[in-house]
Amino acid sequence: MLRVNGLKKSFSDKQKEAEANLQVKQQLKAAQKRVSELKGKQKSGKGELEKLGDVSRDTYNLHRQNESLKKKLANQEEQVREKYQARVEEEKRQLIEENENDCAIRMKMAWKALHPDDKYSDWEYHFKQPTDELDEEWLQAEKKGEADGDEDMAENEDFEHDGGHPTDAGEKPDGNVEESSPQDDQF
Repeated sequence: MLRVNGLKKSFSDKQKEAEANLQVKQQLKAAQKRVSELKGKQKSGKGELEKLGDVSRDTYNLHRQNESLKKKLANQEEQVREKYQARVEEEKRQLIEENENDCAIRMKMAWKALHPDDKYSDWEYHFKQPTDELDEEWLQAEKKGEADGDEDMAENEDFEHDGGHPTDAGEKPDGNVEESSPQDDQF
């Protein structure tokens, strides 16, 4: 029986070894199955990664197109602005010119109504002259007319010596002062 016991021992060892081999085979199959699943996931991940790469490239291309379209639009806006700005400036200049012409016509009509005996062209000439030239003309005219100015000064001095009362403001030529009548005070 010894021998049988010895066989039992080696059989049990062999059985344990077989069980261990079987367990390793099952683990190997599970690992292979897991590897094949991971390979499938890797392939699907690669496909998704490629899709994401395509999306990333498309996004980049769209961003570049968007930037170029923005630049193009900005250039077009600037061109349109310049085009219409020139047109607006021209219309503005025309409106100003028309307004000036209308003002000149109104001024001539007003001048005729206020000063029928004077020439509008004389006033217009002085109005259009630069101030420096006009001032110089007036200074020259004053220098030439100093003799005329002396007579004006003499009249002004008489006015001051009179006490500021002109001779024809209520005095009779014979020196008597007119007295107001009670009828004049009624109004």
